[in-house]
Amino acid sequence: MKFLIRNPLRVYLLLGTFALVGIFCGFNLPISLFPNSSKVTVKVDIPLFSSTPNEFYQLYGSTIESQLRSIDLKINNFKAEYDFGAISYKLDFDWEVNGDLALSKVKEVMSGLSASFPELMRQSYNVYKWSENRTFVALSFYSQTRSTDEIYEILKPSLEPEVSAVKQVQNTFLYNPLEKQVVVELQPEKLSQFGLTPQEVEDVLKKSNQEFQGGRIEYQDRKMQIFFERQIKSLKDLENFSFYTKGNQIVFLRDIAEIKKMSPENSGNIFRTSGAESMILMAEPKPGANVKIMSEEIVKIVDRNKLSWPSDVQFKFLVNPADFINSSVKHVASEVFIAAILAVFILFLFIGSIKNVITAAIEIPLSIIMAFILMKLFNMNINLISLGGLALSAGMNVDASVVVIENIFRHFKIHPEKNKFDNIIFALGEVYQPILVSTLASLIVFFPIIFTTGLTNSLLGDLAKAVIFSHGLSAIVALVLVPTIRYHLSAWFDDHSESPIEKYLLKLESFYEISLSFFMARKKWVAAVSASVIIALILMTTLALPRLPKEIIGKPATDWLMVFASSKDWQSISDFDEGHSQIDTQLREKYADKISYTFLQVGRGWGNIMVRLKNKDDVEWLKQAVERDYPDSPNLKINTFIWNPSELSIPNPAEYVVNVSGANDQETRAVAENLYNKILDEKWFKNTQVYPNISSDQAVFFKTLRPNFDSAEIAGYINYSHAGHFLMNVSTDGNESRKLAVNIQFPKKFTQTVQNLKSMPFPAKNKIIPLSATSSISFEEEPKGFYRENGKRLISILGRIDEGNDKKRIQELAWQATKKFQDELKSKSQVKVEIIDAEWELHSSIQQLIYAVGISIVLIFLLMVLLFGNWIDGFLILLAIPFGILGTLTSLTLFKSNLSLNSALGVILLNGISVANSIILVDFIKELKSRGLSPRKAAVEASKARLRPILMTSLTTVLGMLPIALGFGSGGKILQPLGISVAGGLWVSMLFTLYFVPTLQTYYFEWKKNDEIQKEKC
Repeated sequence: MKFLIRNPLRVYLLLGTFALVGIFCGFNLPISLFPNSSKVTVKVDIPLFSSTPNEFYQLYGSTIESQLRSIDLKINNFKAEYDFGAISYKLDFDWEVNGDLALSKVKEVMSGLSASFPELMRQSYNVYKWSENRTFVALSFYSQTRSTDEIYEILKPSLEPEVSAVKQVQNTFLYNPLEKQVVVELQPEKLSQFGLTPQEVEDVLKKSNQEFQGGRIEYQDRKMQIFFERQIKSLKDLENFSFYTKGNQIVFLRDIAEIKKMSPENSGNIFRTSGAESMILMAEPKPGANVKIMSEEIVKIVDRNKLSWPSDVQFKFLVNPADFINSSVKHVASEVFIAAILAVFILFLFIGSIKNVITAAIEIPLSIIMAFILMKLFNMNINLISLGGLALSAGMNVDASVVVIENIFRHFKIHPEKNKFDNIIFALGEVYQPILVSTLASLIVFFPIIFTTGLTNSLLGDLAKAVIFSHGLSAIVALVLVPTIRYHLSAWFDDHSESPIEKYLLKLESFYEISLSFFMARKKWVAAVSASVIIALILMTTLALPRLPKEIIGKPATDWLMVFASSKDWQSISDFDEGHSQIDTQLREKYADKISYTFLQVGRGWGNIMVRLKNKDDVEWLKQAVERDYPDSPNLKINTFIWNPSELSIPNPAEYVVNVSGANDQETRAVAENLYNKILDEKWFKNTQVYPNISSDQAVFFKTLRPNFDSAEIAGYINYSHAGHFLMNVSTDGNESRKLAVNIQFPKKFTQTVQNLKSMPFPAKNKIIPLSATSSISFEEEPKGFYRENGKRLISILGRIDEGNDKKRIQELAWQATKKFQDELKSKSQVKVEIIDAEWELHSSIQQLIYAVGISIVLIFLLMVLLFGNWIDGFLILLAIPFGILGTLTSLTLFKSNLSLNSALGVILLNGISVANSIILVDFIKELKSRGLSPRKAAVEASKARLRPILMTSLTTVLGMLPIALGFGSGGKILQPLGISVAGGLWVSMLFTLYFVPTLQTYYFEWKKNDEIQKEKC
């Protein structure tokens, strides 16, 4: 240390280099809302064309489930949904599983199993993944005077290619739900005239769309490849296409089919922006990409391109991560800055000289800047969680500098005869060990978090690393740079400066000295206060803690409200469009002063309205207003929720989940329906659902008249009317870059009514007969589908509690009613009713944090034993922890905050801070005692001498937490419980450190001395 202080150039050069590298790393760190860690889900969707869900399960489903569940990766949950028209498998992998690996494993399994599928099913199934933390950019484009087709033609040539070329973009999708397509509508009667089936026509058309290679020829000493072009490239080629039948009869496609360009019948989606028909552009980032840069690049591209668009073509951002990132990250970054300013202000109040304050304050930015180097090395990014860690450390980072500077000042006053170098070295020698140990104690509590798994590590791992990096480096800066600057620029400093509140501090020191001596002298008081604290802690733990609202992590503020509507009268997509459009118009007209714009989207059997508000503060108000305007009725149900595109996708289970299972499906459905109705009648929940739908629909059953007719042939025939088959893409209007999809199908009218289906023309032995002549047709009740979870067939009943209601009380009432239902059921049915802990991930995460707290306490204790050489000192210092926990629970209760991962993290952080203060105090008490002072005198003198640094370090940390505790801004709610937890708990912990630590230490020394005297007498 002497060498470094005498050679400042090395210190300045080394730390300056680190600072420059840190700045470079900081500007090159990816920026996102949340950490890179993600939970991956892989889905398999299989369209069901000609079999029932039960038939599919018997033929394929059982094997698919078995093989997917046996994949050698950790699967947290496996869900299988069997419904008419579609089968879906959903594999929720563990947080640590690599998404690409999971996807490849599932694809590998499905590739082998799909070989036995019918051809159409084999060609149509899809395997894909998404991350729970995924984000994207989405815009809607619309015009009051142009169709979406016209808008598509304007945007497609330049916008989509430019967005796709953005470095961070993985997928780009410009989607026009009303985009025209070419339909080859086969006429059954004409097909029969030529003895053709729809499958034969489809096969001929697909073959004509292939390119063939004809080998090579040698021409003028060159070898040339022979190619056969596709016969159908354009719509005109399609209209003029001809082929031979098996009877060698030439047929033109236009003779057996009507070829038309049209929007899809019963389109899959309809989009409207503030009432106008719209289309959307979506862009997804590559894994680990800088989403902020990607969003900003897309904004630039759109702004540049819009200059060439007609003025009536408008756009709105539906999801722009850059907005949320800039707002949230800017706010948390400002909290770091405010925390630093408040810390500097506290230093000025205690030290008095701006020059001296700068010496201590330089530790804050320097340690944060150098932390960027380690963040880069550990593949971290700048996000709300890691910035929260830097905000936490900002207030803590001056602790070591405060102790160093305060001790240097003290030695200047005590030993004015010594030269400054000796005073600095001696002062540094007194505090370097407790500084290192106290810093280590503050950091050691975070190490267990780094090694947690799953959700806990994903949410808090970055915060723990950021604190460790920044606060750890701050100790090095304090022990190396601060004394070096103080020595070599001593002429610049004001050694005789006084605090602007010096007289008040002197009075405070005097009061503290008197009150501490008074407290020490009254052991009964000490015992009474100790007992009171223990009782208060027990009461808070048993009574207040269980009543605290629980959440995994807070949610950032938003200006989006989602409105979902459903009605039993809505059957077709046009019904959903008309119903939602009416609500959309009413909302925009009634709340025009609150709403910026809306985006409506409907599909087959679903729909919602995204409402963008002008002010985030109005979201909750509008939510309640919409629920008040549209109360539930037999014909219309409205659900609303506040949506945040920047919200971290974390488990959000229903508060009430019950699974019903049994061997007899009909009996199981009856039991589930009975329980569902009982829960529904109580009206405990805002939203009660049963999944899958236990109601039945009428199904049409064909019993084919064998041997004259074949079931598979008839089913395939009907499917050409129910769903078109994709053939190819062709150019249109002479525009090679503009491609339209070509589908082949029968007229849709044949599957729109039962009567039309029965009369559908069917070819049989060179004549046309109605479909009803091929089979006996009946109607039967058929369940809509079934659901399996982790290999078990289930019916789930779910209930969600309205925010603001007493969640714990409602859960208890619902569980009691369910247990009573279970008891009544046992005597008369084998059906099993099981109450599920849907919040298991939250409980598991909190359990991991409890273990982390326990491990951190053990590590601190071992550190104390190593420092002080006995376990008694370590134990006495650890007594600061329950005092801090009491303060935390009290603060969370008073401010009606939530018990979350962040508030639990606050307890862990508090453990390290309170122990660090105690270490510095105990070390000095032992130092003075070793100089010959009595235990009581040493404790009082040491406590008085360390009062200012303890107050400074505690106040800088508390005020550093204040911006976080207040929870302002779009990202403020995420870290607010952490700020409340630390700021509230530290006050109580500081009082314990100032009064109980010296008192108990004195009692221990006196007991030890008396014990030694007794042993000598013996």
